[in-house]
Amino acid sequence: LPIFFSCPANAFTSLWGPQTVSSVLHRRFASLSALHMEGKPNLRPLDASVVIEPKSGKHDSAVIFLHGSGDSGDGLKQWVGGEKGPFAFESTRVVFPTAHMRKYSLLGPHGMQRVWFDRIAMGPQGAEDSVGMDAMSQLVKNIVFEEVGKGVPLNRIIVGGFSMGAAQALHTVLGDAAQASEQVAGVFAMSTFVADDSVLPKRMKEHTSGGGALPSVLYCHGEADSMIKCKWGEAGAPRPRGA
Repeated sequence: LPIFFSCPANAFTSLWGPQTVSSVLHRRFASLSALHMEGKPNLRPLDASVVIEPKSGKHDSAVIFLHGSGDSGDGLKQWVGGEKGPFAFESTRVVFPTAHMRKYSLLGPHGMQRVWFDRIAMGPQGAEDSVGMDAMSQLVKNIVFEEVGKGVPLNRIIVGGFSMGAAQALHTVLGDAAQASEQVAGVFAMSTFVADDSVLPKRMKEHTSGGGALPSVLYCHGEADSMIKCKWGEAGAPRPRGA
């Protein structure tokens, strides 16, 4: 399992501009009005209609890019520059799913946000919502296999995300070998953390001890992130590596 961790002050600035990647998005979506809804995982299909189509008009590879908490697929697409940005590839389709609106405990007893899973604390010490993450993993994998249905091989598909979306991407790709996620090309995680009680290390070890393979992981962070601390990312990186 090749895994690379990077924590430079200018992470991704050469790609997306002078500001550190995580500070921008976390400030942008820090405030969101709370609504009243049931907090159980929503198993209806994710909205995956926001895409950047390949310049050639035909794709032979795909990227599934998951947004951070409170954002949307469209918000993330616009932030990375849309059709004129660096994610406009010649023959790669980029899909930006949108998480369901659901209960988010960090916003209080009635707080709601577009999030992939629930959190009771901000930081790796908070208990992981593995049930919610498992439910969303299946929905994300459905999008992966929609691309397979379009003729794209699994080993030409990458799943990744920013902040909470990155945590969900890691869980989706590394946390359930039964869905053949070990055959995807890889996973990238930007400015996130792995919970102290995460199920990932155990699941990955069970898979690899049986001879299973895991894909490469790109795990990176920005030092200027005021919400998700770089040290949290550094502490979490060895967990999947140690599996």
